[in-house]
Amino acid sequence: MRTLTSVATLALSLGLPVFPAQAQAGLPKYRVEVLKGPADMDPKFIAGLAFNDLGHVTGYARFGDPLQDRYGSAFIYKDGKLDALGPFGGEPSRGLGINNRGEIAGYYVSRGAGSAVPVLYRDGRIIDLGASLRPGDVGEAVAINQAGQVVGNMGASGLSFMYENGRSRYLPRDAGTRFYQVSGLNDRGDVIGQVWNDCCTYQGFVLRDGELRRLPSFGGDYSFANAINDQGLVVGSAWTRDMNGYLPVLYQNDELRSLGTLGGRTGSANDVNEAGWIVGQADRADGRGAGFLWRDGAMHDLNGLLAGDYGKNRHISGAVAINEAGQILAYSQYNGLYHSARTVILTPVPEASSVAMTLAGLGVLGWVARRRRPTA
Repeated sequence: MRTLTSVATLALSLGLPVFPAQAQAGLPKYRVEVLKGPADMDPKFIAGLAFNDLGHVTGYARFGDPLQDRYGSAFIYKDGKLDALGPFGGEPSRGLGINNRGEIAGYYVSRGAGSAVPVLYRDGRIIDLGASLRPGDVGEAVAINQAGQVVGNMGASGLSFMYENGRSRYLPRDAGTRFYQVSGLNDRGDVIGQVWNDCCTYQGFVLRDGELRRLPSFGGDYSFANAINDQGLVVGSAWTRDMNGYLPVLYQNDELRSLGTLGGRTGSANDVNEAGWIVGQADRADGRGAGFLWRDGAMHDLNGLLAGDYGKNRHISGAVAINEAGQILAYSQYNGLYHSARTVILTPVPEASSVAMTLAGLGVLGWVARRRRPTA
């Protein structure tokens, strides 16, 4: 069943004040929260990969196991506390998607078999999603929606799957496709990803009601679909011959639109919420990559939207996801010689000019439901 959350309730649960829609003006400012684990854990070894509407994050971190020096283990971060997902028993693992019920899609590497197993973490236990497909095949579960549908990929077979109602099934593949890889889905069950064509090109796709539709590019051979919202807006990147690189794009009503860059040549759109706000990473004129927020037809450098003095020492290098409260999951780097990474949550500060804008954008729908995932 789709999880519905009132805008006001969602705002209050996050500690955000509710303002009238007409009070909003300008762009939001963001408070920065750095993800931290136990006292003996170095924050640079925490990688957030997805979060939900409550601001709960999953990904992977190093918890001290020698094997985790290379791989890390899946975690859940909520209410300022980071915990390993117990059922994995410290085995190398990743959390790649999380819904509002706290169900997590991902994979773990079995130390016995040495292969990745696609799993769903639910109610304190893990469900092997690949067991009914091709036992022993490597795989990963990449995204989960509010209804608990999960999509993922199986490595050796080159096929993708959906898990629902307690069973996994392969997704259909059309003629001319060598293999494909899914990257996300929405609450309607529409699936996105990339197809590998007969010779030698990748194209983003949307799979809806059993029909696979390829996304175009700008005269190049490659396009990628990274996220989709419930309205069917798809964001990703597409190769353009003119720029000789990838541009962040929005696919809407069968049309592909470039979102531009921050003055550089390349970028990627990584997520979109129900208000149509898009986040990602784009190059600046100085050649440095930066996280961006795109709304109302314009792209904005997140480094210019930070509250306080966080930006004096650190730089927002990319944005991973945006939820229905307007929070953004992002990465930052130290401005000095050593660009040590941190995972951060950017939350609109309690000002009418910022948070009201976020909630008013959500108010267009009145009620919102957040699906997710998105990508590493």
